[in-house]
Amino acid sequence: DATGAIVGRAQSSGRDRYLVLCATSDTPVTLELRPHSGQGMGVLLASRTRPGSESDLEIEPTRIDAFPAADLAEEVASAQRALRRSGYPNGRAVLSGTLEVGRRSSYELTLPEGCSRLDLLGGAPLRGLRAWVWSPGGELVSTTTAGGRGLLFVCGRGGAARLDAEATLRPGPFTVLLNAEPGAPAPLVEAPLAAGRLLANVVERGVLRRGAEIGLVRKYTLSETSLEAIELTVPFGRCMDVAMALDRGALGAEIRLVATSTGKEIAFGRGPHATSARVCALDAESAQTNLKTRAELRVAAGSGVALVSTRMLSPAR
Repeated sequence: DATGAIVGRAQSSGRDRYLVLCATSDTPVTLELRPHSGQGMGVLLASRTRPGSESDLEIEPTRIDAFPAADLAEEVASAQRALRRSGYPNGRAVLSGTLEVGRRSSYELTLPEGCSRLDLLGGAPLRGLRAWVWSPGGELVSTTTAGGRGLLFVCGRGGAARLDAEATLRPGPFTVLLNAEPGAPAPLVEAPLAAGRLLANVVERGVLRRGAEIGLVRKYTLSETSLEAIELTVPFGRCMDVAMALDRGALGAEIRLVATSTGKEIAFGRGPHATSARVCALDAESAQTNLKTRAELRVAAGSGVALVSTRMLSPAR
């Protein structure tokens, strides 16, 4: 990384080597390549996930995170600038502390009614963090795992809550910034765990800048033995993004987008607790085929509440 430290080494698979490197912001790294013996031609392939889609990876590879290289004050200043660019005011620091490896620390929070955004920021030398928000009744409300900057959306009636947090690889300082998300639709308040997962999905992928932009949220009860469907209209030159998140009781979110006229599958999204899929009508052929699209929703196991949002997008050509 920028400090000269080795972030990670590729894992072996026969004669191939691979690694997955994740970062919460643009992070310069240097890749060093060398043969173990002999000489010959090699091919280096690099690909990048869409922001926020890491949880949609069907195979869980060995993952390496790029960790904070700056001190906590610099990380907070950088996060505040990013929040302002997204239309938020400066986040209010509600707690600070030091996270240890192998020991969870608990902190009491008082949250406003509706939905709130919590940015968990770690500073060097912290490496890796995990956090959970619990209701006074002991129900999980939101959770995140990150290299050094975690994002939580917490929805509900407001009042007392508990934040548990720990470092995963190296201890270090952290702070939490709070921003309210006004005007939360009723389904978000009624299903807090699914709400947090849904808002994190659409914001981290860049579909929305702020959680307050979510708009209409549909609520369904899904099971592995039944599915629900939404009929969509996709105008020419536009795309439709469909996101779904699960509350407790269900596992394996699946969205299948199908052309209504032909039954042909257009896109498929799958994730443990949240996923998304997108359909576009950007040329004559796709405009005719995808004008009427059906979004089929189901879960792989169990049954429970699912929250679904749709968003019309104008992609850059």
